[in-house]
Amino acid sequence: MPRELKTVRNVYFLLDLLLVGISFFLVYFLKRNTLQLTLPYFRLLLSFYLLWFFLSLLTHKFSLKNYDSFLNSAFIIIKTNIFILYGLSLMVVIFGMPGFSRLHIFGSVFFLTASEVVLFSLYYFSGGMQQISRISSTKIKKAFYKNFSLPLLIVDFLFLTFSFFLLNYYKRATLLITPEYEKILYLIFALWLLTGLLTRKFDNRRHRNFYYAFAPYAKSAVLMAATMAVLVFALRMFFYSRLQIFGTFLFLLMIEAIFQFFYFRLKLKNGNSADIETIAEVQKVIKQELLEIPPKNGLTSDNRPIIPVQDKLQNQFLKAYPKVFRFIRENIDLSRVDIYETLV
Repeated sequence: MPRELKTVRNVYFLLDLLLVGISFFLVYFLKRNTLQLTLPYFRLLLSFYLLWFFLSLLTHKFSLKNYDSFLNSAFIIIKTNIFILYGLSLMVVIFGMPGFSRLHIFGSVFFLTASEVVLFSLYYFSGGMQQISRISSTKIKKAFYKNFSLPLLIVDFLFLTFSFFLLNYYKRATLLITPEYEKILYLIFALWLLTGLLTRKFDNRRHRNFYYAFAPYAKSAVLMAATMAVLVFALRMFFYSRLQIFGTFLFLLMIEAIFQFFYFRLKLKNGNSADIETIAEVQKVIKQELLEIPPKNGLTSDNRPIIPVQDKLQNQFLKAYPKVFRFIRENIDLSRVDIYETLV
């Protein structure tokens, strides 16, 4: 990375660090007309900073090579801050801290996002576009939903329903649910379908190993739990059982792990473990033209090429690797290989 872009990255990090604090204190002042934090809100500020730091690293927020267009750049910023909002809400709901102001948490994340997008826009359209374009890499666009599997969706739906009613029986010793929890069940169904489509966990794809196969299920469970935490916090639904709601997601994930383990081994046994989809995607992006090999220089009287590849291979390509050259020469008769037949 050029030195000027390293400087931009460092300034971006420090400026963003400052914006987190400004956003938090600004909303706090508008809410309470003071900048003196109480102890709970001081801890909330520390949690805000920790989530911002680790989630920024996780989403590669400060890796400028990912900012290959303005829309992608804005998406990275917004995505990171949505994850921060998820994390804060999940913390409030899981640890039972309903006393925090919804306006403060949502307002802080909103102001941080707006200020980041505005400042990045000023940089991007005032010369930053040319700087970033030097290191931005071509990305492979994935074809979504072409491997969508209805049987996988149905099986996972049954797992989710079983998990919810199992937790309901554990809490109340009955399979009957109240009208209020029926609404929660419908909400869980909606979140399950949305996150499943976003993470592509209903796709019947070929994976290299079990961890790749299980990753969409883990991502979906985390997204469901985080989104539900935001809704519980935003709508003040603390009277619902956290064990039944979040226990459903956890138990579902455990069942999915067992199912995927055996399902993956079955596909592996049938010889379908190759990552064919990835190869197909790469072939769509890389359009290689056919290389026309020029005519040979001709042959000597003993049917050998006039210009063999041996000298160029030894003195140019493998000059720094004599052992490699000796290995090739011992196994291949380089005097019979025309130099033009080795073009790549």
